[in-house]
Amino acid sequence: MKIGSIENDAWFRTNVSNGADSRRWGLTQSGIFSVNSTYEFLHSREVVVAIDENVVKALQQLWLNDVPSKVSIFGWRLLLSRLPTRMALARKSILVNPHEQCCIFCFEEQEELSHVLFNCSFSQKLWKRIFKWMNVDFISFDDEWKHFSSFGALLKNKKYEKARHVIWLATTWCIWRARNNVVFRGETINWKVLEDKIIYISWFWFIGKIASKSSCVFSDWCKDPLKCIISM
Repeated sequence: MKIGSIENDAWFRTNVSNGADSRRWGLTQSGIFSVNSTYEFLHSREVVVAIDENVVKALQQLWLNDVPSKVSIFGWRLLLSRLPTRMALARKSILVNPHEQCCIFCFEEQEELSHVLFNCSFSQKLWKRIFKWMNVDFISFDDEWKHFSSFGALLKNKKYEKARHVIWLATTWCIWRARNNVVFRGETINWKVLEDKIIYISWFWFIGKIASKSSCVFSDWCKDPLKCIISM
């Protein structure tokens, strides 16, 4: 059986006994499938790529945030650098024209993930507005996990883990969706409209999933979101 680029007779085998066919998993003595046996086999073939320990810690923190599942999956792909940016597509030979590799926001640099979400002049302007809204100093890092972890450090108490990255996820989610709207729909982006959208979406997630019994109202969130999270 062939799975991906692996072809080996150690996977499912067909047993013939007493005229009846049956299937057994060839990687365990019992013949019963297990995830662990598959992982060990793939790891031995160097199919499983080791993930940086810092990224693993960031992923563990990510899953604690109570946000919509599609946003958690987006964050997971982001931290693993698996979002289909133009440069990611170029490395897979999907985009072959060098002129199609530039950032759709600034058109000055190649569209790498850290650039389009954090370091592009458009994205940085938006992030500075978000940090100003939060009443904290601006944080800038090249690596996705560093930006994620530093943002989470703004709320260190374990009781805030469900909301620790809600604004970070809302911001990256909205920037990425705005990027896709430019690419696929030809839309123009207004950073002020995008800022308002981030504030509303993060509030919607916070009050709808994380702190439904909070006494904070939307006007409180607009003034000081960290205070609302701390008071939940």
